[in-house]
Amino acid sequence: MKSFDSRAYSINDFIEWERQKQLELNPFFQRRGVWSDKAKSYLMDTIIRGKPIPKFFIRQKLNVMTKTSLREVVDGQQRLRTILSYLRA
Repeated sequence: MKSFDSRAYSINDFIEWERQKQLELNPFFQRRGVWSDKAKSYLMDTIIRGKPIPKFFIRQKLNVMTKTSLREVVDGQQRLRTILSYLRA
């Protein structure tokens, strides 16, 4: 049986995983990016004001041959895309 745990990661962790190609924002089961600019702006305003946002759910897969991890975003893809895009701008 698979186990689940809860961990706190910083946004810098997500940035680093993306840079190292260890973050999959678009696994086959995820829909494409559909948020409007208004929704994105509302999320960033919420974060800047220090209000809580929902958790992200990540599935970590280990490639035993290469000994590398890949983290797939199970829930929170739109939010995470928005945050990473904002930080890149």
